[in-house]
Amino acid sequence: MFHWFLIFIATIFLSTAFSKPLYQLFFKKINLPFFLNNMYKFRIVFFFVGFFLVFFALFIESIGS
Repeated sequence: MFHWFLIFIATIFLSTAFSKPLYQLFFKKINLPFFLNNMYKFRIVFFFVGFFLVFFALFIESIGS
């Protein structure tokens, strides 16, 4: 059941990485660390975090079955 929660969180990260309005909402509301102050770095980090969460969720699911 936990893997569905991870997939939900990953969906938020991936949609933020690919959607300009969501990106702007996050970028304006959050005080970002210096290494994420560039739009492309921010979106790349969000993409890879989401990608990792999806694979981690699939790994948890494969162990549970």
